[in-house]
Amino acid sequence: MQSQGYCFSSIVKAALDLADNSNKNAMQLVSTNKLKAAMNLLKETEAFLNNIEREEVVEKLGVTLRNMALVHCKEQRWNQALECLNNAVDLYTEHEMSNHLASTYLSICEVHNHFKRYKAAFNMAIKAAFQSQEDLSRAEGEQANRIISLPVSYTHLTLPTICSV
Repeated sequence: MQSQGYCFSSIVKAALDLADNSNKNAMQLVSTNKLKAAMNLLKETEAFLNNIEREEVVEKLGVTLRNMALVHCKEQRWNQALECLNNAVDLYTEHEMSNHLASTYLSICEVHNHFKRYKAAFNMAIKAAFQSQEDLSRAEGEQANRIISLPVSYTHLTLPTICSV
């Protein structure tokens, strides 16, 4: 029975590695402006991860959704980007995984800024700041993006004021 558990955990690890590699490859495609190929790879990764009903894939699925949002932004498809980001927030919230919430809120802030929805952008920046503070109080220094997100969040707090002048 123990060998079945080991085998299954090996399969999950292989799935997680595949998702990591697919996301990295997609971001390389984005960097060379091959957006359609990147989106196709991300959609395949999303479908693959959605077929694995394991808690371990949730973080990778969230990262995939956020990367899809990035591609949508580069293609000026802001509503689709917002949908992907909101899905990532829902996923992280449902599974109580706060480690990517602050940066996801900041991405939503950027989309709202694009639409000149400054109040919504401001509210997302505040959520990002508070989430960053909460994350840091629980696990200070655990991940660099948590430390970086806090000052970036506060910077975004001033955007609506600057943009509306």
